[in-house]
This record gives sequence, structure tokens and C-alpha cells, in this order.
Amino acid sequence: MIHTMSLRDTNWACSRKELIEAALRQKPGLRHADYNLGRAEMQIGNDSVAAEHFQQATKTETDPEVLQQSWFQLGIVYRRLHRMPEAQQAMATFQKLKDQEAESSQKQLKRFQVQQESAAQPTDQDSNPN
Repeated sequence: MIHTMSLRDTNWACSRKELIEAALRQKPGLRHADYNLGRAEMQIGNDSVAAEHFQQATKTETDPEVLQQSWFQLGIVYRRLHRMPEAQQAMATFQKLKDQEAESSQKQLKRFQVQQESAAQPTDQDSNPN
């Protein structure tokens, strides 16, 4: 698979990377920094460096959505680097996290439905006029 970017896209990605790095100098430990640097490096075509940032993000990220995306992007970068077993493992981890999220959402929905049904049922006092 050949990845082509226009000069404009490459310049934008380089600017994005520089802005993130400048922000990190001002505020080390900035949230989502490794994920965002990984994306910028990936867009520039620095897949090895991108993989390092995504690897770090999978270890330190606390936001579940960004953690999922870190695994997904890591899988893509590994595939581009022809590291297929690692790519498959990263994608499997991404899918596992997505499945866990879906299961949690379903449980929350069921709890909400039960609460709504309980609230809608009349109490003994409501049905007894005396």
C-alpha cells in the first residue's frame, strides 16, 4: 500500500507536530500527547516514531476512547511497517476494548430501562384512593 500526501498535508502534519512539541515544553505530561504525536508522525510518514508514541499511549492513556484509538492506530502503523503479528495483536486488543465498551453500554442501558420501568409503575398508594 502506497501512502501519498500532498505537500500541503505534509506541511500541516509537521506544523501539528511542532505545536504539540511546543505545548509539551510548556506543560510536560499534557493529556493525549503521545497519541497526538503518533498521529502527526504517522501522517508525515515516520511510522517507526509513530509506533513508539502509540506504544507509550497504550501504557499511559486514561481516556478509554483515546486508548482504543491508540491500539487501532498502532495496529495500522505496525501493518505499514510489515510487523504483521504485532499488527494483529494490536487490532485484537482494540477489538477487545471495543467489545468491553459495547457490553458496558448495554448493561447501562438495561439498568436505565429497569429504573424507568420502576418509576412508571404505580405504587400501592397511587392505586388505593383510601
